[in-house]
Amino acid sequence: MVLVLTLLFQAQIGDYLGTLQVNPSTSLRLGLHILKDDEGEWKGTVDSLDQGARGLPVQLTIEGQSIKFGSTIGMSYEGALSDSGIAGFFSQNGMKLPLNFKKVDKIEEAKRPQTPKRPFPYSEEEVVVRSGKIKLGGTLSIPKGEGPHPAVIFLTGSGAQDRDETLFEHKPFLVISDHLVKQGFATLRLDDRGVGKSDGILAYSTIEDLAGDGVAALDFLKTRKEINSKRIGFLGHSEGAITGPLAAVRTGEAAFVIMLAGTGVPGDEVLLEQGQAALKAAGAPPETLAFQAKFHKTFLPLVKAEKDNAVLARKIREAWDKLKSEDPAAAAADKMISPQLQMFLAPSMQSMIRHDPRPVLSQLNCPVLVLNGTLDLQVSAEQNLPAIGQALAKAKHADYTIVSLRHLNHLFQTAKTGAIGEYGQIEETIATQVLELVVTWLQSKKN
Repeated sequence: MVLVLTLLFQAQIGDYLGTLQVNPSTSLRLGLHILKDDEGEWKGTVDSLDQGARGLPVQLTIEGQSIKFGSTIGMSYEGALSDSGIAGFFSQNGMKLPLNFKKVDKIEEAKRPQTPKRPFPYSEEEVVVRSGKIKLGGTLSIPKGEGPHPAVIFLTGSGAQDRDETLFEHKPFLVISDHLVKQGFATLRLDDRGVGKSDGILAYSTIEDLAGDGVAALDFLKTRKEINSKRIGFLGHSEGAITGPLAAVRTGEAAFVIMLAGTGVPGDEVLLEQGQAALKAAGAPPETLAFQAKFHKTFLPLVKAEKDNAVLARKIREAWDKLKSEDPAAAAADKMISPQLQMFLAPSMQSMIRHDPRPVLSQLNCPVLVLNGTLDLQVSAEQNLPAIGQALAKAKHADYTIVSLRHLNHLFQTAKTGAIGEYGQIEETIATQVLELVVTWLQSKKN
């Protein structure tokens, strides 16, 4: 009997791979790693392969053929082990979905063929940029050859991002930077506040704070003899394409601004459109679309109007209680949504909702390149590009180029639907046409 149990335990140890069908258009590959420690205790980690998250610790129990695991982020799983794998159900935020795992010899790394490999044909230097009391860690990449070189400051999108803007194991900022440096442009990439080697707390940081980080980065580059102080500009993606123009207006010394998936209308309008687009892509029924629209139209105006957080917290709770009493869908979603209401109290979220980019865009005094994908479901080209164009037409230096790129998503990958679930499944990190567009445009602005 001891021998049989030992062999059973050994058979259970290993790697498992499964696919979670979240909705008709979105699937996520999950990896499960099972092992036993020196004390004989079961240990486990989970990888969300298409989201680029690996090694998430889980509390794992195995009793006979029954297996259970869960994590601190509210995810849980119950299933039954067999020789070939595990059959069971995945649960999170009130959602329960079937999920079967197959035992595999190895879970392969995601294929990211565009990610450049070191050693690079240019120099890299670890640097620290001081933005007030905040220290930001980053990488300064400098081309070979005699300088001084024009330089590009990279500004990341929303959420905690490292200097490469790593998402789903893609490193778009590293890919763009590598391409630019090989064409003679120095680049500066920085970890977000509270990420990597940077100080601070991102959730407490407003768009104005992040624009200040951009100004500090420009001031830092002006001290470097390798950099042409008259040819420093900003390249921002998503939220970074909001902070870039604001930083340029503040400093008055930016040579150019590149906006990748930037907004042209107030943040509350962007979030409303973003939510609807994501649900439509997921095949959500009309009642779900209607509920989300009602949710945003209830809370976004509150956040926009009320500046006192204590009062705002009370108004949000009162509005949610009223919504639950009137709408069965709200009552059914209470456990899932109620904790998320706290996000409206974060300065970073409030800043995004309240920000109107148009007055800033109309004050720019440098050339601007604006790119957006037609399959971008997070920042709609149809909603934002016309507004950006109208604002830039009023700018002091009305030198701007706006390009809508067919079949590209929010990350500027060639996509089929633009759904977030595709990001990790696509091997391409960024379409080559984007890299070529950016370089060609920058080269045209050298003089």
